[in-house]
Amino acid sequence: MLPTACEVPRERTARASPSIICFRSTAPGTKQELPRFDSLPLFAAFALCQAPAIPADWAKPNRSERPTDPAGEPHDATGSRQLGFRLVPTLPRLLPTPLQASAQTLFDGTYPMCSSSLRSSPPSSDMLSAAILPVELVSLILEHAYYDRVHGKPDVDTLLACALVSTSWTWPSQRLLFHSVAVRATSIQGFMDAINPEHELGRRRGDVVRILEASVGKLSDRALSAPGFLAVLQRCPRLYALNVRLCALHEFDKDTLAQLRTIARSKRRTPLRALSLMQCGVQSPVLYQLLDVWPTIQFLRIGVELVCPPPEPGGFQLYELAIHRMPSPDILRWLLSGSADSLQIAEFRDIPGPQLTDLLTRHGPRLRSLRLMPFNMRATAVIRLCPNLEELVLFQLSTFLGLGALPQRLEHLSFRNYTWSSSPSLETVVATVGRLPRLRIVSCDPRAEHHQDFPALRGKCAQRGIELCADALPIWVVDDPIPVHRFPRRKSVSNFVLMNQCAEGAVRACAADGTMENEYQPG
Repeated sequence: MLPTACEVPRERTARASPSIICFRSTAPGTKQELPRFDSLPLFAAFALCQAPAIPADWAKPNRSERPTDPAGEPHDATGSRQLGFRLVPTLPRLLPTPLQASAQTLFDGTYPMCSSSLRSSPPSSDMLSAAILPVELVSLILEHAYYDRVHGKPDVDTLLACALVSTSWTWPSQRLLFHSVAVRATSIQGFMDAINPEHELGRRRGDVVRILEASVGKLSDRALSAPGFLAVLQRCPRLYALNVRLCALHEFDKDTLAQLRTIARSKRRTPLRALSLMQCGVQSPVLYQLLDVWPTIQFLRIGVELVCPPPEPGGFQLYELAIHRMPSPDILRWLLSGSADSLQIAEFRDIPGPQLTDLLTRHGPRLRSLRLMPFNMRATAVIRLCPNLEELVLFQLSTFLGLGALPQRLEHLSFRNYTWSSSPSLETVVATVGRLPRLRIVSCDPRAEHHQDFPALRGKCAQRGIELCADALPIWVVDDPIPVHRFPRRKSVSNFVLMNQCAEGAVRACAADGTMENEYQPG
């Protein structure tokens, strides 16, 4: 499986990134394809980097010569859709040894950055003659291209292509490729080889992994065994976030729990800050086990229904809690038992019922951000219990219920208007924009631009100097789990800085007490 993402500059968010179609290399003597770019700045940077070797006619718009599919989209000879420029493959000297550089080869032995070739640069010595861009410019290019435009996920094909542009691009590209990884049983061996700590480059790759997604259990070709899961965790010492699914596994046994605690409490490790549990049995106690292993969790997302009675209150303090299926009052009270002074962000895909009013009364005044799936009468009551909100995100507008009075400190209002639950009118949103004195940003999904009331909303926002952004990502794309200075938080490579600071703090602490002797320090 492949690497899978405070107020930040807009040009570096997920919506702002262009795409590159990864090149393929075939057998010697056959036609090859090089990176294709649909962004002129990215192509220009690539061309500058390879300037000594690229002929003048290498890149040319060639749409009229390309075959098209029935929908009229241009294709290349292999049937892949092309974006923007077609780069004519005339320079085999730019490529390393023949390989199929695609998403499927990231963690197997054919890709030069992994397993069988633990080198810090592509194997082609001819690339050394390429012009070198300043490292700051290379970083900006890669960060700009990190997320795809539609789904807010890392653009793996782009990063794979960039890793082979030149030696100066290889490690910056790999740092981003290994920032967020999803490991399956079928790819675990290649991944373990790629982060083998016996090699310097393997240690470096393992040290830059911040987000790990894994399924654990059995009866699935994706799920890792418990020993495999432990081995992966052991080689990712600077992990910041863990997204886990349990497949046909009720709970971790005592031996596995003991080894998890040993890993978690190692002085050489960064404290885990974010946990997502997206699959397990309703009676499974695994959430309680994981929170006992990692009491440092501050960002918690639960995507399953839970009915297992909770244990004694734990020692964790949550900054953010996201719940897809509302648990029983006892479980929710347990989850929030230590977070009276720390909880700032809450997300509920199911609206909390009246039986949770006392709990919301206690925590609501401290909430800065509230995200709700359905907007109904109960939702309005929940919002009233949160008078100091700076951000309100509604994943579904009501077809008949107006927004009413919202907290006056609101700075960011976000709504969705999907076709399957569209509102016949945005008048209530327009009216609300005119009533909120501190409102700075209104965001919505791209489809809202086609709503008949969108011009009125745009005019009201322009009149008040409010930024209107029709670029909200799908509801299944979650924000980066970091503390927020000012909303919206967004999903951006700029947020990686805070995750890295957490890792660097652990490195400094280990260096101070001498537990990092001869260990590579991530940079």
